[in-house]
Amino acid sequence: DPLADIPPLDTYVAETEADKVAALKLVADSVAQQRQSASWAVISNPSVVAVWVLALAVAAHFLYRDSSDWPTMLTTGTGVTMAALVAVRFFTSKYITLAEGVNWSFLDEADAVVVSRWGDTVIGACVVSLVGGQGNRGQRRRKRGVVRAWTVGLKWRGKGIGMGLLEEACKVVGGRGGDGIEFADEHANAVRVLHPFFNSPFDVRDERAREALKVAVRSTSAFGKKR
Repeated sequence: DPLADIPPLDTYVAETEADKVAALKLVADSVAQQRQSASWAVISNPSVVAVWVLALAVAAHFLYRDSSDWPTMLTTGTGVTMAALVAVRFFTSKYITLAEGVNWSFLDEADAVVVSRWGDTVIGACVVSLVGGQGNRGQRRRKRGVVRAWTVGLKWRGKGIGMGLLEEACKVVGGRGGDGIEFADEHANAVRVLHPFFNSPFDVRDERAREALKVAVRSTSAFGKKR
């Protein structure tokens, strides 16, 4: 059987320290990876490209006199480009600091850590909490699930693993008496380190995650009748 050697994919609530550590590492990696996304959002922005081209044009205007100036122009252009890249690297470096903060202190005692394991490797993680609220006149509302982190390893993205994690999170919340689930406003990947002008890719990704959670809710019966 050609499928006999393929490890099974299991999605479950982590109970062991090893599984939770692996899940936290995935979350930390996803935060750190945002640095690359942020850098690309800056350097691929049409306005930034226009400013860069203008800077090169101004440098060329003042430096070029004859063909002997080409080496100087090339050196200057390289310097301008490197300075711009260093600036981008500096302004996105906070994501590394944020990633380093994803450790045991990130987890609350009541958090459920849902993981997807392929063979011996944890390849996806979802951290979900149950929160309660005060209703009108002090009446206690039913608890709701709040997704604090959701990620899949780069190699395994786009294969439905993330949806499986969200569906399992819905079941966990429903099984613990929750009546709904949503993403936390301050989830692990919510921090924006750049000016809002550059945050469109992150906002789109965030909206897609919230839409995926709605799909997961509809595909399960965790909160009663399927919707």
